[in-house]
Amino acid sequence: MGQTRSVRAFAEAASADDDDRPPARPKDVTPDQLRFIPQGATRWFNPSVLLGSLLRVGLTEVFGSFLDKRELQANIEAHADLSCAGRRELWFDYTADTGDGFNATYSIASLLARPGLTVAHDDDDLPPGPLRLPRGDVLVLGGDEVYPSATAANYENRLAGPYRAALPWTEWPHPRLFALPGNHDWYDGLTGFLRMFGQGHWLGGWQTSQRRSYFALRLPHRWWLWGMDIQADQYIDEPQLDFFRQVVDDHGKPGDKLILATPSPTWVKACGKPTANRNLAYVERKLLRPNDIELRLNLAGDYHHYSRYTRGSGPSARHKITAGGGGAFLHPTHDLPDRLDLTVDVEAAAHGQANQQGYELVERYPEAGQSWRLAWRSALLPLRHPWFVTVGAVFNVLLLWTNQFGIRSLGRDPQQLQTFETSARDSGWADLTWGMVRNPLSSVMLIVLAASLIGLAEAPARLHDRHVRRWIVRAGLGLVHLVAQAAAVVGVALLSIQVAEPVPTRIGFTLSVTVLVALLGGVVSALLMGTYFALTNTVRALRVHGNEAFSAARLNSHKNFLRLHIDPKGRLTVYALGVDRVPRRAAAKSWKPNPNATDDPEDDPEKPWLVPQGPPLRVELVDRIILG
Repeated sequence: MGQTRSVRAFAEAASADDDDRPPARPKDVTPDQLRFIPQGATRWFNPSVLLGSLLRVGLTEVFGSFLDKRELQANIEAHADLSCAGRRELWFDYTADTGDGFNATYSIASLLARPGLTVAHDDDDLPPGPLRLPRGDVLVLGGDEVYPSATAANYENRLAGPYRAALPWTEWPHPRLFALPGNHDWYDGLTGFLRMFGQGHWLGGWQTSQRRSYFALRLPHRWWLWGMDIQADQYIDEPQLDFFRQVVDDHGKPGDKLILATPSPTWVKACGKPTANRNLAYVERKLLRPNDIELRLNLAGDYHHYSRYTRGSGPSARHKITAGGGGAFLHPTHDLPDRLDLTVDVEAAAHGQANQQGYELVERYPEAGQSWRLAWRSALLPLRHPWFVTVGAVFNVLLLWTNQFGIRSLGRDPQQLQTFETSARDSGWADLTWGMVRNPLSSVMLIVLAASLIGLAEAPARLHDRHVRRWIVRAGLGLVHLVAQAAAVVGVALLSIQVAEPVPTRIGFTLSVTVLVALLGGVVSALLMGTYFALTNTVRALRVHGNEAFSAARLNSHKNFLRLHIDPKGRLTVYALGVDRVPRRAAAKSWKPNPNATDDPEDDPEKPWLVPQGPPLRVELVDRIILG
């Protein structure tokens, strides 16, 4: 029912966006008034979401090439966008990993939509007092526009609806919108993405301006902004390369400066997978250098934090920025490598030729110590993801019922140990543990659990070329986790048996033990899983499971986005802006209709529909760089 309603709202919203008058403002924060359904942040450890994600990832791995629509896009006419090239100056915005929970997504959207943004800072090189930064004339969405999957309902409820509420209308000249697909947008083969961004529709007051899943935008003073679609870090397709070659041939000039946006920070991923950066290295080696185009700035999302790696100093430095703080859960920064040594030519490296470039980690948000402390919140996994408790509950009950045959077989007196009740009442730690190993069914379950936990375990990135050591580390972590979970199963069973001891009847005792094992076992198993993620992510020698730890913690803090400015002298300034806190309660309790906005035709139609019920959002300057 909810999805049907969402799809209908999607169609209604599209017609309203194409209308010649502002949409009606909501009178309260309800789906009927908003014309979309505000969503909570994705609970990645809910069994249904977990299973769906695993299936989508599996299908993408197996059928990714069949789902790849980039080859088909060659039939869609596309050219470089030159509309901004003649301006004296230009402001434009960048954000990524949007379309998750309403609170975070709408918070960032409402800040991007403001005509002017007041920013607190402690930069001694800037005038005292808050900065005033105007809204960008262009907005770039850097990937993963919706979570957890690219359905029409998710695009409407998690992206289009919140952005329409943030900026319902604009007068000419309208701000432009460009977008890149991330892996979550690729789960349907780009169908929803191209429908949303490739057909000239509106996202609130922003007008979409591309035909394919990649684009080239010429900026003032010989700057370029390219958005490249690298599907799941695969090779760049030939039609896309032909498009950018044609852009260079038709409009490029030696000495042009490039901002290159990709969906994923392959420069960081190259630490554990050296070939991850091969696409960017190939583009730079084959396309940019021969035409004397200088790559000055890389932008990416996918990691939901802010970080900057820099090579060189001053206005001529080269920077690689990750800014994935548009709405999804926070990712850690304390596990980032302090230095990146990136291979420029993979083929030359294979022949032993030295061709690496070094980049230093200069800035991150949140700072490392705070990120380390936040990682421990993953231990609260059963509170953050209550439905995950059912996984541990089922596992504990299954082991209880298979284990009973093992502990019954330990008795010397067949008459004493022939039922679950009698065997359980007389069992201790050793009986429960040994019985679990003796029984074939419970042994098979333990083997399956061991294989799953070893498969889940990660090894540090520094062991990427040490295959034996990597598997030793993974096996060690998996087996330690297995021992902890097995010990918890025995402990929970023993405690449940002792608590149910006073129950006089056989059926009552059996039901009591089963219910107690399900309740206690589910919670304890989830606590152990969360604690495992926290430990492995915070121990300096490991620093793994960052994605799992922080998705378990489900943190909505430390959002970020970029505001960039090309001034009349051709200098590019990048303002990295952070938002420490966004509202946390349900949408109806966190937001209210904007009291300064009405349906009066004389009122400003650009005013957002909703404002916070509590304190206003505070924006601070996280980082600032200037490129000449």
